[in-house]
Amino acid sequence: TSADVVADLQTMHDGSMYTIGEVSGVPGFDLEVDFAKVTSISAIVVRAFYEGSATHFVRVQLYNYDTTTWDTIHTLATGSDYQQHFKTIVSDDNYISSGVAIVRVYHTESGDASHDIHIDYVGLKK
Repeated sequence: TSADVVADLQTMHDGSMYTIGEVSGVPGFDLEVDFAKVTSISAIVVRAFYEGSATHFVRVQLYNYDTTTWDTIHTLATGSDYQQHFKTIVSDDNYISSGVAIVRVYHTESGDASHDIHIDYVGLKK
């Protein structure tokens, strides 16, 4: 749960961020960002930093409508400052359904309440 709003994810370098505190249990957090009117995807762009431990990882995933599972596109490690992550999508065939694509930022391990993720931007490149 976050007190922040989706608009905090829409513009890079605007001073707004979406912060999620981890919770105990699996997943530590699960943020799904839905995109509408998507016609193609050539890349995912995420600007974020994860304040966690070196043994915890955050997956950036796309929902695969063909397999009905999440495909990991990138993994964020712990850090102390924002980094921009740009990951190319070779084929978007399975990631768009009726104009909708879903990006998930997912902490797979059991969470620790002293860890947070700060996300400045989540976007799809056409």
